[in-house]
Amino acid sequence: MTTRIEVCTKEDESTTVKGGILEQLVAQILTVQQFEVTQTVRVTGMEIDVYARHKITNQEILVECKAHENALPADVITKLLGNIMLRKADACWLVTTGPLSKDAEGTRIEWERESNSDRGKLAFYTQDRILDLLVDSKQIQPLNKMLGLISNEFVAGDDAMLMCTSSGMYWIIPVVDPALGMSSTVLAFDAVHGKRITSTEQLNNLKAHKNSFSSFQWLGSENIDSKQTELLAEEYRNIVPVISGDDWSDYRPARPEDFVGRAKILADMLEFLECVNGGNSKTRLFSIKAPSGMGKSSVVLKLASLVTKSRKYSKKFFVYAVDVRTAMSARYAEMAIKSCFSEADSQGFTDVTTRDINSTTVSQYLNDSSIQKTLEYLKQHGKTIVIVFDQFEELFSQKGLYPLFDNMRVLCNEIDALQGPLVLGFAWKTDLTIPADHPAYYMWSNLADRRKEFELSQFKATEIKSAIKLFGRHLQEPVNPILNNYLTKQCQGYPWLLKKLCIHVFKLIHDGNSQDYVIGQRLNIVDLFERDISELTPDQHACVIEIAKSSPADYFSITETYGSDMVQTLINGRIVIRRASKLTLYWDIFRDYVLNKTVPELMLDYIPQQQFRTDMRAFVCLIDKGDLTSSELGNELSISTSTIDNIMIDAVMFGVAQKNSNAIHIIPSTKEALLSSLQTIFKKHTVYIEIKKLGIEYFDYSLFAKIFHGIYTDTNINTKTKATYCSKLYNWFVCLGLFEETHGKTHFINVPSAKSAVFNLDARTRRGRYQSGGQNLFWGQTSPEKMIFAYKLIKSGQTNYDTLKSNGYRNAIEALVAARAIRKHGNDVYIICSLSQAFTNIKQADTIIFSKSLMEQNPSIKSDEMGIKLEEKFSKKWKDGSRTRYGNSMILWVKYLSSNSFEESPAIN
Repeated sequence: MTTRIEVCTKEDESTTVKGGILEQLVAQILTVQQFEVTQTVRVTGMEIDVYARHKITNQEILVECKAHENALPADVITKLLGNIMLRKADACWLVTTGPLSKDAEGTRIEWERESNSDRGKLAFYTQDRILDLLVDSKQIQPLNKMLGLISNEFVAGDDAMLMCTSSGMYWIIPVVDPALGMSSTVLAFDAVHGKRITSTEQLNNLKAHKNSFSSFQWLGSENIDSKQTELLAEEYRNIVPVISGDDWSDYRPARPEDFVGRAKILADMLEFLECVNGGNSKTRLFSIKAPSGMGKSSVVLKLASLVTKSRKYSKKFFVYAVDVRTAMSARYAEMAIKSCFSEADSQGFTDVTTRDINSTTVSQYLNDSSIQKTLEYLKQHGKTIVIVFDQFEELFSQKGLYPLFDNMRVLCNEIDALQGPLVLGFAWKTDLTIPADHPAYYMWSNLADRRKEFELSQFKATEIKSAIKLFGRHLQEPVNPILNNYLTKQCQGYPWLLKKLCIHVFKLIHDGNSQDYVIGQRLNIVDLFERDISELTPDQHACVIEIAKSSPADYFSITETYGSDMVQTLINGRIVIRRASKLTLYWDIFRDYVLNKTVPELMLDYIPQQQFRTDMRAFVCLIDKGDLTSSELGNELSISTSTIDNIMIDAVMFGVAQKNSNAIHIIPSTKEALLSSLQTIFKKHTVYIEIKKLGIEYFDYSLFAKIFHGIYTDTNINTKTKATYCSKLYNWFVCLGLFEETHGKTHFINVPSAKSAVFNLDARTRRGRYQSGGQNLFWGQTSPEKMIFAYKLIKSGQTNYDTLKSNGYRNAIEALVAARAIRKHGNDVYIICSLSQAFTNIKQADTIIFSKSLMEQNPSIKSDEMGIKLEEKFSKKWKDGSRTRYGNSMILWVKYLSSNSFEESPAIN
């Protein structure tokens, strides 16, 4: 039988009380050895340092006594040796009521093998030696005497505890249920007099001290409470592994065959396990961290699947992942470990197929000779067992399970101390706040420097692409590019949102709707959740709220109130999930919405497909004309179908338009309402929020570009394209009145006015010679050749505007600004996109598109006729010379654009 010592205090007792108990224990040990304390150097709740002198030899020693629950590391011994010299003692004793780590135990054994005179300078008093001293000096009764007092109706467990309190010392002995192989009851004995304690008052007083058996029944003269044993048996039977969904469209964790992405984190986890298995890592704890819905459980299932199906890993690793939401008591940690070994045994991973262990605590189970033998077998054969606790944060609100966190901490400490082929993992939810006084906070922070952390981030572009590709396979038809883009952008990289949207679209299409119809709908997560709620009856809704409040809720309590039929209906409808005797809603995020009407805050990081003016022309046309088909809208604006498709992507992303059948419907009824909606959306944009956080009123474009590039780090997009995106997004902010360009600086507008945006939209004259603003007009202020040469000059480093102007490039600079190739701030100009992109921008300008259509109708059109048409179309009032000059410029530019490709050429040296 194994024994241990625990220094125990009540919750309301200070660490001083614990220090006093420890001091009394030290005094007893020293008295037995003919020493007396001469000076107490330090007293804390966990440690006491004293000087003591031998009554006969006058030898002076330093005694360091520790009552830590964690295994003491080897460096404690190294420091003790240093203290002998520093404090000028003849010798030093280490007295510990807790275990030594594997390294520390090795150091102790090596030290005690020494035969030289130095050996006497350091002595170790571990738990077993302390107990032998106390028994030999008759300060306590031997444990065997207590065992002899136990009647035949009890079967003693395999471990016992000497409980040291301010009122005395007591032997605490668990008794086991042979059928279950676990204990839920203890007997208490006065360790000094050797008598069993049966007084209910005294037993309750002892139980109130924090100890390993706090959750047990402390048996007096009454019979064993069979109900507690039955509950323990039920909890053990209900330990269930993490379960995936039944198919692709299930909201539960993804089946391994439906899993996409996360290749790097899975590779990192396997590498970590390889290091442990190969003896190259001392870390035995790890966590998978992420907010709700990021796929922690799916990663755990995929890891287990990879290990099981791989020839490389199946002989090395056994991964056992349990859903913690079935926990009913503080004993869950112990039972999960027991279940893990039982499963590993049955699958032939260990040296036995069954084992008979009478389990009382986590420490006792792991230190049982059968388990120790198995761990040695695993080490010799290069094998490692991995147990993962999933959904761990679900226990935080269950006050009755608070003691479980202490047992989890003990489990972590034991596995850490073993340094063997056993690894413990947690799936840990990061988007919650744990109060500092919560036992989970202490447990988690206490393990911070001893665990390996794997953090799940939002989906990368390639992972989103893979997920949508999988969606297409289940849809059994190609995903429309517009819908693909919508799903990609709308999900914002959140796996949970992408899955919800894909399933929603999947259901719509299988209900007979086309992808075009779906594209036109304004989908958001609130609408989806409201749809789920709207399909419930009032009683079902009340049941869902009740489950959400107490999640994980007790199945029997809920069915007693609402009936088993209703609960089963909710389970069948995938609103409620049952795991053993516990009920939860199908999604953490849905539970939060049910309780608080809130969903995770999503910031916009979308970059519009089109320039502000291009989109606005289409939106305003729809407001003025009413619903139009894509071809009708294209004819109205004289733009291509592909441009209309891009405009629709923007419209759907902004939530300002829907596509009903073939017709496009604009939602806002006025320009003011349209622009107000867009301002609201863009105020949630990641870039806008980042600038707002800086608390600055004025900034320049270079700061905007720096923030932009810091957010959009996708290496698959080249630098030139990013510069174009940056300029386009900046222009949207300016045109919506969220930024205002003034005196070479950009003014951050905290409370924009819809009227200012309307002005930007309606303005027909330039807002400034070198500000592109809301205009999508290009007037060909200079020849293409001269504009190209000016661009190369700027690219080569000639960025001073006055110098360029004095050399005759004023009009070329104006053309480059209109082409959104450069931006001017103060007296400097700088490039914001490639030359080829600048020509693409020019081709999309309203003036070029209109002029090209006229030339297609009349290839021999003259300069003055072209000028008249332009004047009428764009509401200009030109003199005769200006009319002819602009008409000639448009003809020249349209011809040039039609006959030239625009590849990047070297800059001027």
